This record gives sequence, structure tokens and C-alpha cells, in this order.
Amino acid sequence: MKISSEAKLSTTMNTLEKRKLEIANEKFNRQIGRRSKKDQMGKDEFLKLLTVQLSKQDPLSPMKNTEFIAQMAQFTSLEQIKNLNNEVGNLRKDFLSMQSLQLVGKKVSFFSDKEGNYQTDVVQKIDRKKNKVFVNGSYIDMKDIREIKNK
Repeated sequence: MKISSEAKLSTTMNTLEKRKLEIANEKFNRQIGRRSKKDQMGKDEFLKLLTVQLSKQDPLSPMKNTEFIAQMAQFTSLEQIKNLNNEVGNLRKDFLSMQSLQLVGKKVSFFSDKEGNYQTDVVQKIDRKKNKVFVNGSYIDMKDIREIKNK
């Protein structure tokens, strides 16, 4: 049984379609590099892209299993790194919160203005959610503290 050229065109991509897909893929990859964090590709977008890629492949010459497995492994690694990054960020917040608790009642030196002038006073209370300490009538960021002393 011979397949007509029309039938073949409906099941495979011709050279022009392949080139258009390659150009779109290159453009897409360049755009990803310029995206802000909120615009980065997520799990759903990756799976949609992979689905389109699989649906547009030539059935007579499909993607090799090794290529598919490599893409999935990269995606899994990326997802694990993202989760690890979130956990490290949470640990950092917890650490800074615990660190700020130890400052209550201690004398701290901190930047009091944008010119870099220092001020020294006793920490009266903390705001754990904002990671700030209350000193001399106002809240200051932990990052502005330069020295800690016992009273």
C-alpha cells in the first residue's frame, strides 16, 4: 500500500514547518533568558511545551527515548533545585528570627541614616514577621545592625 504525498504531509512536518518550529523554539529560549522571576516557565508551561513538541514530531522518526528521558531529568532536577531554594529561604528566615530574639535587651550599634551615621541603643522588642528590631522609638532592619554588645 502506497501513501500519497498529501497523506504524508498531514502526518509529518515538512522542512519549512520544522524550520519555523526551530525558530520559534530559539525565540522562546531567548525570551526565557529575559523574563522576570514571576514570568519564568513553571511546571505547567514546561509540560505544555513538551506535549506540543511530542505532538509535532515526525512519527516515522520520533524523538529518541534518551532525549525524552534527558529532558524529563532536567525538569526534575530543576524542580528539586527550586524546592531546595525555597527551603533554604525558609531556614534563613527562621535563623534571622531566632537571631533577633537574642537581641532583646542588648545594646546595638546601627546605621541611623542614609549617610552612614551610627547610633547606639538598647533593643526593646522585635517584629519577627518583618525581621526588624525596635530601638529608640523606631523599627530598624537587622541588616543595618553593625555591632552587638551586652548592656
